[in-house]
Amino acid sequence: MRKENNSANSELFVLDPLTDPQWERLVERHPRATVFHSAGWLRALSRTYGYAPVAFTPARPDEESEEALLFCRVESRLTGRRLVSLPFSDHCDPLVADPARLEPLLRALARRQEISRTDYSALRPLSPEFRRGLEASGWVAAER
Repeated sequence: MRKENNSANSELFVLDPLTDPQWERLVERHPRATVFHSAGWLRALSRTYGYAPVAFTPARPDEESEEALLFCRVESRLTGRRLVSLPFSDHCDPLVADPARLEPLLRALARRQEISRTDYSALRPLSPEFRRGLEASGWVAAER
């Protein structure tokens, strides 16, 4: 896990869901986790398409993560550099207990995108409360 470059007010850490055992523990205990969050599914996406899974969490490296946003880094000459949650998955809810907790994570993610020059990010939440929360945070609904 490594720290992303963010302001002092809000830190965001990167967790590698393929190698960090903390990821599987989070997926096992989180009520919103599905097969699309599992390391097995992420390994299949990585091996088949070359996508690099990445999870963003406010938990410090010495803390157990309680919430996270899961994406795959996708690079294409046609569509650019983007974070997709998750390619070839029907949905992928953010692993947060309360939709109100989504806003600080999205703010930190937006700062990260500017730093890394990611062209855009896509989230595919299943829960309507997360879709409303995304729109309230300034995210724009794309074609469904």
